[in-house]
Amino acid sequence: MISVWFWNKYAVRPLHLLGSLGIASLLIGFAFGVWSLLLLVQKHDLSNTLQPFMSLFFIALGFLFLVLGLVADMLTKIYYGMQINHAYYIQYAFENN
Repeated sequence: MISVWFWNKYAVRPLHLLGSLGIASLLIGFAFGVWSLLLLVQKHDLSNTLQPFMSLFFIALGFLFLVLGLVADMLTKIYYGMQINHAYYIQYAFENN
């Protein structure tokens, strides 16, 4: 059931999923960056901490998710634009005439 829901929701618009993951990663990265700056202002040694590296990692991951979502969205639009049928068009077997 979960896989059917997931496919139904994000198959035609992958940017919604990957964009939200990218924005969440960017926010986490910026939070780690602010935490690193606060530690730096308080004169803490950042040589043995992971905060600066986690900040860079999550910011890079966020940009990668956003770019991957844009590319996947463009490919989806090209794929469904070349076909005559629309994405997941279901015709009822019993139509009221």
